[in-house]
Amino acid sequence: MGDLVGGLLSLVTGVSCVYMFFYTTRYQFFYGKSYEIVKDIITPLPASFNYWLLKLLYLVGGLLGTGIGVWFVFIKPLL
Repeated sequence: MGDLVGGLLSLVTGVSCVYMFFYTTRYQFFYGKSYEIVKDIITPLPASFNYWLLKLLYLVGGLLGTGIGVWFVFIKPLL
């Protein structure tokens, strides 16, 4: 039961990260107020580098979370 709950949480987190990968646009990042803390405060790097770093983190986190969730929810119970 614990694997199922953990797998479902991981799957939901992974899918939401993949959604955020496509939702975060260049216009929202540079001109929206939602990402000010990321582009100004967290890293001292240029804003364009922070944009691509955030996109990379969303993609990697989404793929890992989705993969782990699929493993624990769908594949592991069949073994």
